[in-house]
Amino acid sequence: MLILSIFPSSCFCSDHPSVSDYNVEWDSPSENAAGSMPIGNGEVGANFWVEPSGDMVFYISRTDAWSETGELYKLGRIRVSTQPSITSSDDFCQTLDLENGRIHLRGAGMDLNFFIDSESNTLYLSGTSKEPVQTTVKAEVWRTKEESADWMRSISGCPDRQLFKIFPDHIMNEKDAIMIYHHNCQSSYNAILDVQGIQIDDRASYDPFKDRCFGFRIQGTGMRKLNSQQLRTSAPTTNIDICIPTFSGIFHNATKRAEEFRKLTANPESAGTAMKRTAEFWNEFWNRSYIYVQTPDDDQTFRINSSYILQRWIQAGAGRGNYPIKFNGTIFCVDPPLTQAGANSSPDYRLWGGDYWWQNTRLNYHPMLKSGDYDMMKPLFEHYFRNLPMMKALAKALTGVDGALSPETATVFGTYCYNDYTQLGDSGNKFANNPYIRYHWDSSVEMISLMLDYYDYTNDKEFVSSRLVPYAREMLKFYKNFYGRDSEGKLFISPTQALETYWKDVENDMPTVAGMRDIMPRLLALPENLSTAEDIALWKEMNEIMPELPTMKKDGKTQFAPAEHFNSARNNVENPRLYPIFPFHLCNISTDNLQIGIDSYWNRENNVDDFGWSQDGQEAARLGLTDEAVRLLDAHTKNSNPHFRFKAIWGPNYDWTPDQDHGASLLMTLQEMVLQTWDGKDYLLPAFPKEWGVKYKLHSYAGRVVEGEYNWKKKCSHNFVDGVCTECGMKNLKSYWYEVSTPSQLIDISNFVNAGNYDINIRLTADIDMSGISYFPPIGTQIYPNGPMLHYGGTFDGQGHIICNLSIDKDVDGAETGLFGRLDGATIKNLGIVNATIKNASALRAGVLAGCCTGYSTITNCFTTGDIVMKDCICKYNHTNGDGLIGLISDATVKSCYTTHDTLGDAENSTVDNCYCGEEAREGAPTGELCYKLNGDQRNIVWYQNLGEDAYPVLNAERGTIVLNKDGGYETITSIKNNTANEENGSIYNLQGQKVEKPAKGIYIINGKKRLCERSASGLRK
Repeated sequence: MLILSIFPSSCFCSDHPSVSDYNVEWDSPSENAAGSMPIGNGEVGANFWVEPSGDMVFYISRTDAWSETGELYKLGRIRVSTQPSITSSDDFCQTLDLENGRIHLRGAGMDLNFFIDSESNTLYLSGTSKEPVQTTVKAEVWRTKEESADWMRSISGCPDRQLFKIFPDHIMNEKDAIMIYHHNCQSSYNAILDVQGIQIDDRASYDPFKDRCFGFRIQGTGMRKLNSQQLRTSAPTTNIDICIPTFSGIFHNATKRAEEFRKLTANPESAGTAMKRTAEFWNEFWNRSYIYVQTPDDDQTFRINSSYILQRWIQAGAGRGNYPIKFNGTIFCVDPPLTQAGANSSPDYRLWGGDYWWQNTRLNYHPMLKSGDYDMMKPLFEHYFRNLPMMKALAKALTGVDGALSPETATVFGTYCYNDYTQLGDSGNKFANNPYIRYHWDSSVEMISLMLDYYDYTNDKEFVSSRLVPYAREMLKFYKNFYGRDSEGKLFISPTQALETYWKDVENDMPTVAGMRDIMPRLLALPENLSTAEDIALWKEMNEIMPELPTMKKDGKTQFAPAEHFNSARNNVENPRLYPIFPFHLCNISTDNLQIGIDSYWNRENNVDDFGWSQDGQEAARLGLTDEAVRLLDAHTKNSNPHFRFKAIWGPNYDWTPDQDHGASLLMTLQEMVLQTWDGKDYLLPAFPKEWGVKYKLHSYAGRVVEGEYNWKKKCSHNFVDGVCTECGMKNLKSYWYEVSTPSQLIDISNFVNAGNYDINIRLTADIDMSGISYFPPIGTQIYPNGPMLHYGGTFDGQGHIICNLSIDKDVDGAETGLFGRLDGATIKNLGIVNATIKNASALRAGVLAGCCTGYSTITNCFTTGDIVMKDCICKYNHTNGDGLIGLISDATVKSCYTTHDTLGDAENSTVDNCYCGEEAREGAPTGELCYKLNGDQRNIVWYQNLGEDAYPVLNAERGTIVLNKDGGYETITSIKNNTANEENGSIYNLQGQKVEKPAKGIYIINGKKRLCERSASGLRK
């Protein structure tokens, strides 16, 4: 192995970052599985949490626990309790020890470790207690009876309702052990083959479901059986030693099953031996590769590094099994109600089911090349190669030609899943009835390209001859035999489609053409002895008949096109035109067509996504668009699901949590910013900010390891004063405030944000009058489709001040418009906007305060009033044309705000609380009702108003406080001047601070607080 150490630019005496710096540590228990830590050995996984009672609870999962219907089941849930409990004292601590691959628990004198052996599929909970404890283990089962189920997407639409079954688990009668397993007594396999007309020689040899059994055995030192599902120590002890081997496989012989299960779970290693080798495995894993960045913001630095590390942890926890990583939750998804409000299925449920979706699945594997995780790539290749005979039979059944057809969405065994093939009913068309994937077959060329990448990195010639060449042979046969030729003899690829986005009248789609033009020269460059003469002839023929990359002209610029010909109606939000950039190698920083790629990127059809399976981050990096790559990387690290405690639980986005597409894209974006390799040449830091620092160790072609550092500064202890370090001058953007008091400063700060400083904190120190300025550039101006996708994500505190006479009277094509263009992860508070003219003819969202508020942003105590003019606002996204506060509120919170405009803003998946608009605001303002309502329960007065003087509520404490009088009307308590009221019991003062001996009915200060009082027969009554 060649190790290439490179230290570009200026280097500094550096400290040594470690994966242990990013251990996850909790000092309190969790309510449920939303507070679980994921842990796995590659084949077996667990979600582990400790409840307030002290119960240690975990789900067990495997990558091959396939049910009768093709769903990926959990094995079960285990509950371990001790008396006394680990939470019975206030020193509880739960740590994910990344370096050693374990969860370490401390509390009440106990010191425990939970881990999964790196070599066997066995879970351990072991350790000691200073005082003897009684330990109980319980296996909790939810599959307890045969019942119908409608959520099994893999076979939805199937007329045979007998296949929609959940079967109960089996509990074996074991001495001083618990053994539970699930047996697939039937299979959906034959029904799926029958409806698709697939004939293979020996159906039974391919069925992955029938007679599959998966389960676990629980045993513990000194533990005796209480009942079929519980063990308990026979006496309190200072040692805790619980061992849970798992198993999964096909067991056709019913009489020998129990015997086979016992063999699989017999004689597990001691906890000490297993823990030592597990630590060795994880130490080697973390030393394979790493990236540590330093940014000007400590919080951002930690967020990026921890996101990268924890995503690799999740991938490694599920990446060495018998099947590829599931994109929709991997093996670490938990109870549906914790992920999606209103969901009410068992822990076995996952959105989009158990089938494999190529575009989602492969995203997990591209970043494994640079991280050197080649052992985790093999399950993907083996899975698709194992299904090659089925894909050949599918091609024959559907098209009648030789070769293999790879569906975009496929069952575990390689056919269309029942849901997609019959989704719209039997129309007589042999192809899939689901139009999203009917002719979506380009996964085969993508797989060949990824296999070639694997060879480039590993130089594994045996892999080429035994896997790559046979797979490429059958897939390219299909393209040669199925598609015709055009008048020039070139391959004419139709019927086809450009991903799931363009369905109709598509010819020579970009993903297929780009894939073919990527793989054909690389296949021809393979050593001749790794292919047959017939193979080489096929490679040459296909290379010669490939059509050119589709291009189009826009604004006088040549750009990539989604296809050579296509109907422009879009059905999804992918960007097929960008496939020459990713996943293929045809346009990047090293190619002559780089500018075409850049122009295509800024004009891509769909650029609203910085989450999920969006590929924008790695594409921006491959094009050298540093600011854009940074923006997308930062946005990805903030996509943590707020309902989950573990911060690398992404999503659900388009799919399920944890969203593996999102995490994989995050990994790839950062890797491509640091290292790219084209035509065997390494390009260092091709899209890396010059003001950042980085330490890295990554893998490249032919076994090269590239490691080095750039701009890495020795860690400063940081003595921050007013947000600026007195030692190194670094600004802590979480505590540093940019203060704004003039129109020019407001414009400057907007331009500063739009230059890429998205997360800075801003506060107003004065009211600002924007009169005479016809165009203010919105803060976070996100422009579609040919400009930067910007946003604002910091904290903006108006401190009760107003911005008046704001004017955005200019068309900016594709811009979301308002004082803020787009808010993403931002906090906006205590701000008023009076008199505003907002113009937006770009068919996007517009609002006075913000065009779009998303990314879990929060807006509190803000208002817009006065003359509000919304000009030419023509939103095409089914939202109102222009809103007085916000154009679109999505995944955000808006509280205690108002606008006198007719509409507040369209809200989806958001919380809008105590907010007012239109007549309710306009009529309630003069009377004081609106001001009173905005203050909620009146415990925290923020809104003020002098009735008769102020036309609307303001955030200025020098104005009056609105109170509700005994007649149900509203009154103003004016400001208290020279109030010297003390806490003397019974003392009563008027609002001028003068002591009153015999008060009449009115507002007084009693014990330092305002009170509405009146006279009664018994004296003063409050």
